[in-house]
Amino acid sequence: MNIDFSNKKILVTGGTKGIGKSISELLGSLGGHVVSINSKDCDFEKDNITEFLESNRVFDGVDILINNAGINKIDYFKDIGGEDFDRIMKVNVRAPLVISKHVIKNMV
Repeated sequence: MNIDFSNKKILVTGGTKGIGKSISELLGSLGGHVVSINSKDCDFEKDNITEFLESNRVFDGVDILINNAGINKIDYFKDIGGEDFDRIMKVNVRAPLVISKHVIKNMV
């Protein structure tokens, strides 16, 4: 099978380490133009994600979005508190929703 992502702009959140890095490298090797967001670029817990995306034109015209970034708290079922839960929800649920809403405008 020949897979070609030439002329495709691909946005990968959390694309600089772990699974996200592997995804970014693979899609890049298949010809895709990969743009990655990591926590050094935008803190999904604290920053205004919409403002960040709108102020960076590099995110315009994204063809493929991979919402990979996420956080967890080891043993969180034992001792998760309200602050931990809020952080996890902001990064793992709210951020992908906001990013998807921004990117999908150009995909439709």
